Amino acid sequence: MLVGMAGCGGEGSSGTSGTIVTMPFAPAPAPQPSPTPSPTPSPPQAGLNASIGLQQLADFPTLAWFYRNSVPGEANGTDPVQFGWDSALRASIMTLPGVPRSYLDVLATETGDDFSGSILQPAGGIVVYMLRPGIQNRVLALSSTSVGYFGWSPIGASARDRIQGVFGYGVPSTTADIPTSGVASFSLYGYAAARPAGVNSDPIFYQFLGSAEFDLSLRAVRGSFATGNLTGYPSRGSLAERFEFSQASFKSDGTFTGTLTVPGMTGAGEYEGSFTGPGAGELMLRWKAPYRDPATGRTDMIYGVLVGKKN
Repeated sequence: MLVGMAGCGGEGSSGTSGTIVTMPFAPAPAPQPSPTPSPTPSPPQAGLNASIGLQQLADFPTLAWFYRNSVPGEANGTDPVQFGWDSALRASIMTLPGVPRSYLDVLATETGDDFSGSILQPAGGIVVYMLRPGIQNRVLALSSTSVGYFGWSPIGASARDRIQGVFGYGVPSTTADIPTSGVASFSLYGYAAARPAGVNSDPIFYQFLGSAEFDLSLRAVRGSFATGNLTGYPSRGSLAERFEFSQASFKSDGTFTGTLTVPGMTGAGEYEGSFTGPGAGELMLRWKAPYRDPATGRTDMIYGVLVGKKN
């Protein structure tokens, strides 16, 4: 799914869019100032439905990658990208690097069943497109997980100041729901970003489809994913590579890690994720891997997030 985010208009909307040692006679430490509380976000605009379907009191576990256009090198997957829910105002809320917690205002023109296009306030110029959970969704009928991509250009800023990326979030499965044996197959869908042109350039966003079989008895994951376009959705471009699940490691808390192989490419990729929802019926994972940029033929890295639903 090749989506140009120049100006952060997000043209890729599909339809609806851590022993303290006390030293003797040490002087008492100077009193520390109270931490500055997080700013209270402005309420969502009146009259707009700011929920995209998932609700829980604590912030959702979130996986993400993002690019700062002014910083060279790899995409950043460590700074906080966080999704939450305000039960009082019944509104979705998001924290992005360099931007305080902000409510999501669903755009009036982006409220269809398949995708919701939302804009963050009050920062301005920030657009988020995501898969809307719900049984009516024709892509994946998710109930506990979502995936999307975002981008913005702060008001008055140049292209080098843009920050853009991909994310996934969801309701974690309970420990009792985490399987320890058996085989389950999942349909996969998600987005990935690559910035082959380097610093000060906007990333290119792709849409991915695939499947994965989790064999908990053998502690293995099989399957693959590749760029793909769904019938009835705009064609966004494609990559030649297929990304195949290889080694896997599972923890009792429902998280897992592993490697990806890319036929025809030197070097392996990697992924990390977790099961989400009742009965571990869904999942989300973050991945990165080498690929060959179709425009330049140069080997580079691509960064993505996938969500899955048990078949």
